[in-house]
Amino acid sequence: MDRAASAASRVLTNFKMSTFEERLTAQVIGVLFDGAAVKSPEGSASLDLIIRLLTRLYPTIALRPLDARAKDHVPALEFLAKSINPEIEVAKTRKAVTVSVVVGSSPPRTNCPTFFIGSDGWRAKLSSRGLVGSGESMNPFGAGAASCFAAANVFRTVFAEQLDQGDADELIDLSMLTYAQGAHDSGPGFEGTDIGETHLVGLGAIGNGAIWALARTVGLKG
Repeated sequence: MDRAASAASRVLTNFKMSTFEERLTAQVIGVLFDGAAVKSPEGSASLDLIIRLLTRLYPTIALRPLDARAKDHVPALEFLAKSINPEIEVAKTRKAVTVSVVVGSSPPRTNCPTFFIGSDGWRAKLSSRGLVGSGESMNPFGAGAASCFAAANVFRTVFAEQLDQGDADELIDLSMLTYAQGAHDSGPGFEGTDIGETHLVGLGAIGNGAIWALARTVGLKG
């Protein structure tokens, strides 16, 4: 909490530790997902990373499966959440969700600010308007970036009153390969790619993200 507060104090106006903790405690961040998300490699990657990001800051999350297949995946996500923060509350009842992140292709019923995320290979997608779906490739970069954008928008929503430029994004469709917006080219795959003898120094925020992506990049050698 101290490290989170230190980082937040640099971007939030009129920062007070007590207010910061109270605001976080009042939140129930919902992660809604369906069987299509679980089955899709990209959807599964987005789910994995959004859980890793949210559980490092928010004391309470709610896992909301949208169909039977998704329900079977809840224990795995709950285990991941508690392996990161053993004290986290995973809301079991229909506790009111304050902000939601949706992964998948099933329309949810939400009464709070909601961000729909997905990907298509290198393309990271986010929308506050409706479903975007997840691709079937083994490329984790677009899927991971979509989760990062979602976590940023959840933070902006929760602390909107203390952010000078805290408006949430309505639509993101960004290539992690070229940084072009709305690009429909699939980009290269990783089959046969050899990164040689590569050394990663440090496993902090950047190093941890790099390892997360490289570990999920099928076909990469080195």
